[in-house]
Amino acid sequence: MKKIFGMMAALLLSVGMLSSCDKGYIDGGKDTPLKGRTSTAVGTLQVDESGTPFTDQNITCKISFSSDTTTMIMELVQVKFSSNMPIRLNMTVRNIPFAVETNGDIRFWGNGLVPLAMGGEFPAYTINDLSGTFTKAKFGFTMRCGEFPVTYDGLIAQPKAAQ
Repeated sequence: MKKIFGMMAALLLSVGMLSSCDKGYIDGGKDTPLKGRTSTAVGTLQVDESGTPFTDQNITCKISFSSDTTTMIMELVQVKFSSNMPIRLNMTVRNIPFAVETNGDIRFWGNGLVPLAMGGEFPAYTINDLSGTFTKAKFGFTMRCGEFPVTYDGLIAQPKAAQ
């Protein structure tokens, strides 16, 4: 009897863990569909340039969800990753897996993601060790862009009221 009870408890725990994430909706599948949703964060990007930190402030990051709601896209707008970069650029990272937690927070991650910038792919700066969280108020992540550790901490921009 104890063995059957133990197996039932393990089965219920497994089902609970699998149902704790929902890829299609915020708020556990009740209210806010992600399909086609776009949000914007404004924050600070920091890059570790071989032990020397470089910081770029007031960086916009656009976050959108694929039409099939299995992956998300993030675009860093007019960003610099080094004081030596002669220009600012937009960098897009696609096909980022994510899961919506039961509290509505979105957790995302990824490895081997080739970013797009200036009209093409940049495999030398492949994204690895991507790990981040998207809440109703904040958006942040850590990753390696090529060999460089990068962090981003931002606040979700609230839409302006129609006038």
